[in-house]
Formats: sequence, structure tokens, C-alpha cells
Amino acid sequence: MNYKKKLSPEFKAKVALEAIQETLPLAEIAKKYEIAPSVVAALKEEFLSGASGIFAPKKEIREQE
Repeated sequence: MNYKKKLSPEFKAKVALEAIQETLPLAEIAKKYEIAPSVVAALKEEFLSGASGIFAPKKEIREQE
């Protein structure tokens, strides 16, 4: 069976933050949340690459959308 889980933004942020903290290996985080380790790594990378947007002026954020 090949299916894709629908992950909520809240869930993604929770997993990404836990991966960033590096208190557990990615494989253990993946097992804990029942997702693939590659998904954990991707969420961490996506979170870190978009983190600077949090500090961007609101006008710049609206222009990007």
C-alpha cells in the first residue's frame, strides 16, 4: 500500500523543532512519530530554510505571496 500521510503544520513544526534540538537521533524521532527518517530530515531543513521569514517585515511577506 502506497499512501502519503497528511501532516498538519503544527505536527511538522513540532517534529522539526525536536530534530533541531538534536536530543534524539533522527531515526528515533521518526520512530516516535511513525514517519520516515527522511521526512524528519526534510522537515528540519524546510523549517531552517524558512526561519528567516519570521523576522522579515510584514510588507515583504505579503509581496512574496
